[in-house]
Amino acid sequence: MMVGYDLMTVDLASYLITHKTHPVWGKLPAIMEAFKKYPTAEWIWWLDIDAVIMSPEVDLYEHLLAPSVLSRTVTEGDPILVLNDDFVPVNSGLRTRVRCLGGQD
Repeated sequence: MMVGYDLMTVDLASYLITHKTHPVWGKLPAIMEAFKKYPTAEWIWWLDIDAVIMSPEVDLYEHLLAPSVLSRTVTEGDPILVLNDDFVPVNSGLRTRVRCLGGQD
């Protein structure tokens, strides 16, 4: 476990929006819930339940979560790409979200 990080799991079906739409729309209220649960958090890192980390020796902080990496990938638009064996991008189920004070009540 990485020091300074917490794990939050959610059931997307528990959000009302998923009762009338595709369950993927439950991610939006889940992210808002995470920011409410952790009011001092600046970033939320979302990893889909069906994602598999195949190289445990790779330091997630160094490659994905360090402030310099987050700045480059989010604010400068340099995306994190996960490639298959043919070097084709795949849907990795990995998302990073930053707190935006303008959109909060």
